Amino acid sequence: MGENFEDGERAPFDNPVYTEGSGGTDITTQFTFYRDSTTSSGDEYRIATRYEVAQKGTRTVDGTSKPTYQLTRKKRRKEMGTGSWSSWSSVQGVSPSSLGYFQIDLLDKDASPVSNPNGNADQVHSVRVRFSVVSPFQNAQTFPRATHVGSVLLVRDQSDASVINTPSTTGDCKGGGWKQLTDGTGTPLGCAAACMHMASGGNKGSDNCMGGPGGP
Repeated sequence: MGENFEDGERAPFDNPVYTEGSGGTDITTQFTFYRDSTTSSGDEYRIATRYEVAQKGTRTVDGTSKPTYQLTRKKRRKEMGTGSWSSWSSVQGVSPSSLGYFQIDLLDKDASPVSNPNGNADQVHSVRVRFSVVSPFQNAQTFPRATHVGSVLLVRDQSDASVINTPSTTGDCKGGGWKQLTDGTGTPLGCAAACMHMASGGNKGSDNCMGGPGGP
């Protein structure tokens, strides 16, 4: 999410869409996020990935009939510099149809949900994903009847040193300029020689820093 975005670009996500599930639990029915990619021919594309969640049936949990859901993943893209998106792809990924709930929240630095995250992207520090999977077959001895999973993923800060900012020419490396640049993974370059090696068509180039950071 947000891969290859530059500082100041649009938020790399749309606001999650929620609906109320059983027991008052919000279900995220749609979440779209963006990244940029360059093809081997040099064409640059913006890629949108969308999660869609829909009810697929019901399942008895602890004696109560509850809805179950299924998540699907689709993608579309547009060539940068044009305003035309392709149509959404066919389904490229799918979950079991036994999700008890699925919820995505965009959190601030204090782990509180951000109101209107698309309009307040600078406040978003992490993405929290929570879901449950209901046991497909149950009897009196079944335990647990549902498995709950949660994960928090940090969102790349486009203003910090983790931003991928590679050298374009060897001139970018001179006068200490290499200190503000990174390799293709976002790792800071260790010295001017590594920077020049990469600007000349090499890869990471870190092994050229024989004298360590700032060395030859």
